[in-house]
Amino acid sequence: MSPPRRPHYFDDPDDTAKDADLVLAACIQQGYVPERCRMAGFMVLGLINQQEDPCAGCHCARERCGGRPYNPDTELLPAGQRAVAHEQRRRDLERAERFAAMRRWVSDITTPP
Repeated sequence: MSPPRRPHYFDDPDDTAKDADLVLAACIQQGYVPERCRMAGFMVLGLINQQEDPCAGCHCARERCGGRPYNPDTELLPAGQRAVAHEQRRRDLERAERFAAMRRWVSDITTPP
């Protein structure tokens, strides 16, 4: 019986669920992640298929997994969602700048000389 789908095995006291993850075992064997990786295999494989580094966005303690350094600029979002989030942030900043300019203009025309 396969373990339930979880994005990681950080809290797995014994490695029974992690050891039963055949996709993770294949990713470890091929060298994509370290031998003590605690991320679920379907997450690792998905990130690899998107040409992302699985370790870069993982929040597991490195002394526990032995993974590569965490990169705070990397999020564990699919590339399309990451691009949408970045574009939404850019639009929000532009909108905030336009509203600030409008408030200054209103203040300028309503303030008596």
